[in-house]
Amino acid sequence: MNWGARICPGDEFAKLETLVAIHHLVTRFKWRLCGKDDSFIRDQLMPSPFEGLPILLEPKNVEYNDQ
Repeated sequence: MNWGARICPGDEFAKLETLVAIHHLVTRFKWRLCGKDDSFIRDQLMPSPFEGLPILLEPKNVEYNDQ
């Protein structure tokens, strides 16, 4: 879309910041499902977990060189 001159200048920065956060969550943590109930409900057209999707994030034992 072309929004013209009135587009928020921080829009692209916010997208980049979100991508960096997702990258760190995926690469630095192990993800494990915690829910015991794996039933689904139909919400609109898409099925979704009945109790949400609870997860446990455990740090990986990987050293990073943050500077």
